[in-house]
Amino acid sequence: MSRVYYISVLDLKQNPLGSQGIKILSKGIARSNSLVHLDLRSTAMRKEAADSLFKALCLNKTLVCLHLGNVRGLYRNLLSGKAIIGIKKYLKTTMVLTFLELKGAGIGNEGLQYVYSGLIGNKSVKVLDVSSNNITGAGSPSIIGIMVKSLIKRLDMSHNPLGNEFVTEIYNNMKNMQFMLTHLSLSSCGFIGDSLEHLFHVLKNGMLLEKVDISNANFEESDLSSIIWFLTDCTSLKFFNLADCHLGDKGARYIATALTDNSPIEKLNLSRNRITNTGVMALTDRLATLQKINITSLDLSYNWIEVLLIKYTRMKEE
Repeated sequence: MSRVYYISVLDLKQNPLGSQGIKILSKGIARSNSLVHLDLRSTAMRKEAADSLFKALCLNKTLVCLHLGNVRGLYRNLLSGKAIIGIKKYLKTTMVLTFLELKGAGIGNEGLQYVYSGLIGNKSVKVLDVSSNNITGAGSPSIIGIMVKSLIKRLDMSHNPLGNEFVTEIYNNMKNMQFMLTHLSLSSCGFIGDSLEHLFHVLKNGMLLEKVDISNANFEESDLSSIIWFLTDCTSLKFFNLADCHLGDKGARYIATALTDNSPIEKLNLSRNRITNTGVMALTDRLATLQKINITSLDLSYNWIEVLLIKYTRMKEE
């Protein structure tokens, strides 16, 4: 009697499966009634293989987590243009997929449009990673659609050259529009200067926004004050990553000003910001005045801080 194997997690990343290997694999995926997690990163996937895979996935009723991107330094999967067209039907078919990762898969603006089209009406996908995909500001309509019309909760758009064009588009279309993301990563997206104030105008409409990453943005001194009202208005924010944003001591002082007893911030990343003793003293002096401090992690690594003598004041017991 032959044995039946029930595989729930299948990790094949960094194997050069190519079209033939993925076609063979797809036959099993279509018939599987136990597969929950599938990792096909850097498996030499092109259009022919992707077509076979997405057709098989449309028949699969169990897959919850799917990785189709690339491992850093091994960019074998290329799903640009029509190569990812099959994902639209799959996303409209699946009722269980929760996590979709397409990091570094080269999908571009056209591929993102197919992803967005598939997400309209999809009620299962909550996490989407499309970082490092050469998505530009021209892809803004798809991003806006994903933010306000899909049920995505966690969106990673980092390391895409969105630039100020993207900020202008979302500001014009979303400045008075609420959205329900909880996590948003826009790290290394090429934001410069006054566009960041417009970005904050949009982000404060995130009713459930808990985590924001805009690291490696280029603040100008005149734009730093926008941090104050963003931190004041965004009452759900727990993690804020401002690493490598050219904040300096002035930015640190503005952040200190924004911290209040009601601030929900738990983790704050200010690394690589040219902050000196002056900026650190502004932060610590502010924290010493608060009755309640929620911050559990403050990252000040790679700054210009020298030896400090910090005064701590003991609060009077009531």
